Amino acid sequence: MNATNHLFRTTMLCCALLLPVVSTGQIAEKSTEKSDFQARTGFSIDKKAVAGLHITWSEELRLKDALGKIDRIYSVLAVSYEFCPWFKAGADYNFIAVKRDEGWEFRNRSNIDLTASYKPAPRWRLSLRERFRITSTNKRSDPALEANPAWIMRSRLMAEYDVRPLPIRPYVYLELSNTLNAPNITGNYIDKIRTSLGVKYALSPRSEFDFFYRFDHNRSKRIEAAGAGPARFVTTRKENNHILGVFYEYSF
Repeated sequence: MNATNHLFRTTMLCCALLLPVVSTGQIAEKSTEKSDFQARTGFSIDKKAVAGLHITWSEELRLKDALGKIDRIYSVLAVSYEFCPWFKAGADYNFIAVKRDEGWEFRNRSNIDLTASYKPAPRWRLSLRERFRITSTNKRSDPALEANPAWIMRSRLMAEYDVRPLPIRPYVYLELSNTLNAPNITGNYIDKIRTSLGVKYALSPRSEFDFFYRFDHNRSKRIEAAGAGPARFVTTRKENNHILGVFYEYSF
């Protein structure tokens, strides 16, 4: 009898502990973490249409898994306008082809940028860019499990230094990315912290190279249904990516 009562009390205690978790639709939350060495390369062509107005076309290739696999390809058309020496706005459209094991996944992305800059000294430039991003994919998804389209807000603080008379401009920046419409189960969260250190080398007044190292700490939350009921598993995937990149830009 005592053994039966003990078993009954243990069962009721376990039910009481699990009840709040089940009622919120979340059974468990776990995390995974990995690191990778990646590379990015590409080019852009910038056309000054009229005073302050620029139109830019760019292509980018990204490699992952220690440079062993293609990650994705970007094709971007952008327009920007400089209202004054310290403020400009821009918008762009991105067509993204993501390489998956089962094939290619295609994404459409749009960005709206607002950038304010300040020169505390003749050779220094500080800038703050706020970027509103919308990304949609060609796959069907349950809005309770995954946002599609996904809305993101990115904030980047950047410092540049003009090393005269050398044709180089070292720079460093910190960027934070925050979700805006993540599913209710996870709530909105910071999904990326990026730091970058680079240098721009001008070949001529119209062309330059951009060499950089970036460290991306990515966090994504994947929600999976646990059977036919309301319970959910939430997995936080963490990625620490070390990225080397080189880009070329020609302007006219």
